[in-house]
Amino acid sequence: MDEDSINNNLRVRNHRSFSVSEDGSGLVENKPKQKNSPSKGDPMISKCFHYPRDSLFTSSSGFRDYRGIVNWGLVLLILGGSRLVLENLLKYGILISPYEYFLAFYHQPLLFPFVLMFMYVNSHILSALYIEKWVVREVISSSVAHYLQMLNLLILVFFPPYVIWRIPPQPVATTSAMIMVTMVLLKLVSYKQVNSAHRDEFLNKQRQHVIKGRTMSCDEYADPVNKSFKLSEEDENDSSTIVVQYPYNLSIRNMYYFMYAPTLCYELNYPRTTRFDKGFLLRRVAEAAMLLSVVLALIQQWMIPVMLNSKQSFRTMNYPQMLERIMKLAVPNHLVWLLCFYMYFHSVLNAMAEVMGFADREFYLDWWNADNVADFWTKWNIPVHKFAKRHIYKPMLKRGFSRMHASLFVFLVSAFFHEYLVSVPLKMFRLWMFLGMLGQVPMAVLSARMSPRAGNMAMWLSLIIGQPAAALMYFHDYYVTSSEDAIGLSVLF
Repeated sequence: MDEDSINNNLRVRNHRSFSVSEDGSGLVENKPKQKNSPSKGDPMISKCFHYPRDSLFTSSSGFRDYRGIVNWGLVLLILGGSRLVLENLLKYGILISPYEYFLAFYHQPLLFPFVLMFMYVNSHILSALYIEKWVVREVISSSVAHYLQMLNLLILVFFPPYVIWRIPPQPVATTSAMIMVTMVLLKLVSYKQVNSAHRDEFLNKQRQHVIKGRTMSCDEYADPVNKSFKLSEEDENDSSTIVVQYPYNLSIRNMYYFMYAPTLCYELNYPRTTRFDKGFLLRRVAEAAMLLSVVLALIQQWMIPVMLNSKQSFRTMNYPQMLERIMKLAVPNHLVWLLCFYMYFHSVLNAMAEVMGFADREFYLDWWNADNVADFWTKWNIPVHKFAKRHIYKPMLKRGFSRMHASLFVFLVSAFFHEYLVSVPLKMFRLWMFLGMLGQVPMAVLSARMSPRAGNMAMWLSLIIGQPAAALMYFHDYYVTSSEDAIGLSVLF
């Protein structure tokens, strides 16, 4: 046997494989399949190449893997955004100047209106607390307390705008102050309604005991609930598990915990965390500081130049140029809005919740997946949504109003406060924000009749186009009427 035949035999032995026989009795050698086996037949006629199948983009195909198209869209978005950034730098140069912020703070102290309002709202907070205490002590009746609480709220609504109207214009500073005033106002509304419900229950139980021949003390009112709540030995030493009952919730500590907690809905007891996470708090604070710097840089570098260049088109009412300015402002405005959303609803509110030991941290839902405009408004701002549902929508249903009327009234209240937070700091009433919020009602109705994908697109379109349109309207009115010669950040501060 020659050398070549020996090598061929070795190769065959090295590639031999075995498998278990069908009856399991032993191993059977797997014979290699030979090419051009006559059992296969001619491939031109022995195999079918066509079956009933749908194209991938057809909805009935069941195909849902669009990762490549999403990546393609991201690449185009990055390229388009990079071009806009480069165009802005070539046209205006670098406009970001921390020194200009320092000058704005130095010449018109930003903290003055906020500190002034912060000190002032404490009088309303303490008034709401002591009115409730006077009712429990029978100093005043429930009806008198109701009118005093309403008077307290009305003064809080109208007095801060009067003060801001008397001081020099500082839109950013006064806007932050009015946001704080509005938050305190909504919290006090919730505080009044919840305590009123507990007070009615408390007085009813007192009347029942008086009929039986004796009066009931505050301790006796709380006993039935406390007896049904059994604390473990570990929980008895933990202040976060103590159950507060009416009227023992009427304390300064309880009131100010509610004022600083990241919620607008008052409760006697909140879910509390069991430990303090310093690392989580530091990450949220760092996020907020970084995002605030980015937002200020975007405003200074991108938004203010676009606004300054749009005043001529708005003054002459050149509609094609106005539309071009709105679309040009849409991208930076939307970026700023998204960053502010993350900064406040995730970073700031989570930081406050960690400091206060507040465990309910559902501040937003997946609003970006909203199927329509109405769905968006129920998901993007959960604290306000819970307040509106608990203190406006459900009480109206209880009084006999239809769901449609209750929803319209919620939008009306929301429109009022949106206009309130813009018109008061700018010292002018143009109703652009009010009309824009009311315009969400037909948008919600129309988008609800669309498919989920079309409704989601309508939601995004209203956010991307509607906000810059309103911003340019207010900017034009404010800039032309009060700061014709202003440049840079002095437009805002």
